[in-house]
Amino acid sequence: MVKKIALVGNPNSGKTTFYNGVTGAREKVGNRSGVTVDISGRKIKGSNYILYDLPGIYSLSANSKDERAACDFLNRKEYDCIINIVDGTNLLRNLYLTVSLAFLNVPMIVAVNMADEMGKENVEIDIVKLSKIFGIKFIMISAKENKNIFNVIDNVENSSLASKTLLNIWEKYYLLGTINDDEIKKANASYKTVDEILERCTHKNALLINKNEKTDKIMLNKILSIPIFLCIMITIFYLTFGPLGNYLKNHIVNIYSHIVTLPLRHILENVFGNTMIFSLVGNGILNAVETVVSFFPQIMLLFIFLSLLEDSGYMSRIAFITDKPLRKIGLSGQSFVSIIMGFGCTTTAVMSSRTIKNDKERKLCIFLIPYISCTAKLPIYMVFAQTFFNEKTVGVIFFLYIIGIVTSILIGMIFGSYDSKNSEFILELPKYRIPSFRNIIRLVLNKLEDFVKRAGITIVIMSTIFWFLQNFDLNFNAVNNASESIIGETGKIISPLFLPLGFGKWQAVMPLIFGLAAKETVISSFAVIGNNIPVEDTLRSIFNEKSALSYMVFTLLYIPCFSALATMKKELGDKKVFISSVIMHFIIAYIISFVVYNLSKIIS
Repeated sequence: MVKKIALVGNPNSGKTTFYNGVTGAREKVGNRSGVTVDISGRKIKGSNYILYDLPGIYSLSANSKDERAACDFLNRKEYDCIINIVDGTNLLRNLYLTVSLAFLNVPMIVAVNMADEMGKENVEIDIVKLSKIFGIKFIMISAKENKNIFNVIDNVENSSLASKTLLNIWEKYYLLGTINDDEIKKANASYKTVDEILERCTHKNALLINKNEKTDKIMLNKILSIPIFLCIMITIFYLTFGPLGNYLKNHIVNIYSHIVTLPLRHILENVFGNTMIFSLVGNGILNAVETVVSFFPQIMLLFIFLSLLEDSGYMSRIAFITDKPLRKIGLSGQSFVSIIMGFGCTTTAVMSSRTIKNDKERKLCIFLIPYISCTAKLPIYMVFAQTFFNEKTVGVIFFLYIIGIVTSILIGMIFGSYDSKNSEFILELPKYRIPSFRNIIRLVLNKLEDFVKRAGITIVIMSTIFWFLQNFDLNFNAVNNASESIIGETGKIISPLFLPLGFGKWQAVMPLIFGLAAKETVISSFAVIGNNIPVEDTLRSIFNEKSALSYMVFTLLYIPCFSALATMKKELGDKKVFISSVIMHFIIAYIISFVVYNLSKIIS
């Protein structure tokens, strides 16, 4: 018989690392709260158990959307057992939730995580005494190192209800309470219960120097914090788009070209000759995919650097130092985590907004996230910047990211009408940790898998459709002149709208429409337009420096991809608000591109 197990714990306690370890999943993990925002279930290896990874919670009182999902799941009791993951270096806060879970009257087992760090901090726990008082099995584990995690699963059958000893201790403090509010009385009783138990069962070296506090005196310094953050980001950009990124890119292009593109083109040419099929696959799809593949190393570098910031614990510090300035535009530091995730993927960033408790702030955050440049737009920036600006590539790309950030700030100031000064923002600063090599590798594999799916499915499909529309007219007759094709005739109708932005040609406009499927498709569309001509030469025939810059700004700010749009619609929950936001994104992108294009004409 299949058993359902709820995996519960505080944010940043190591739940998802444990989940990945026992199920073989590759869910995203990070050294900050709010990484898990939805419930995912998967079968545990070699068992009849299904494990459900719930978003992190501190109590059974829900505030944000992700917390409500976790609490609703627990209150429905459609599961057989609870595995409670607790951070052994912070038992006072973690065991408060354990006490609350005990009152659900569901069999439970507690996994005390961070065993490796507890040793470094000289934290000693009497596991036997702790298990006896709670009446629940406690097991020491290190999810990061995969130590003892399957021992927890092996003991699921031995999971039990809380003991009378625990209930008696809690009841003693509850009866002593003089507060009228029943919920506050319960909370006070729970904290005092945990306090008493920890006095009996734990010991921590009081002379241990807190390295985190010393480091935070520098990293969170009022004067130094922002310059340190900017220096870190500039370094990441330089390494990603400068010598290191270009070196990796050139090698990947050579390898991919010699192993995939050239052999396949040779085979296709011999089999099909100069036919439509060769034109489609040999000159269209293969060139389109190779163009996007060439930027994969730089996309990976950016993700690796962002992952290092997360795993080290620095990402939460950035949220802390940005809280005050963000409140001036109607947000709080809580929104920053979602916004910075936008540098990776707009879709996942919008989903992460579920952790934001204030609904108005959450909706504003969702509206602003698409202005942050996701990695899918990188191929567009790289091709255009290297074609038209060459040595200034890093500066131009950094300029685009700044435009996205500044735009989100300005729009936030206009639309952030509610008083964020009174918005609740409680942030846990995780301990600084050496980034996990396993987590970094898992992230790279996830992104590689995602990229292969997009390159193998979306880009190929959209490139095929683009090729067909470019080679046939409305009567489905083959054409020699692309301007007479379906896409050419359609583009002629739409393109005049973009003349004020500097790119009023159908060859420039139609890739934008296909880019709604996936932003990488913009570049693959140019590869199809050029047939067997290098993308750079195709772009030079369509754009100049000023129109190229305007085009990059427009692709940065215009409507996000279909995946992001679907997520936005779901998270906003209001059709009118969603449609309005889509229209606003187009209008704002149009206005800013217009300004950039005309300013560049004046400056030159």
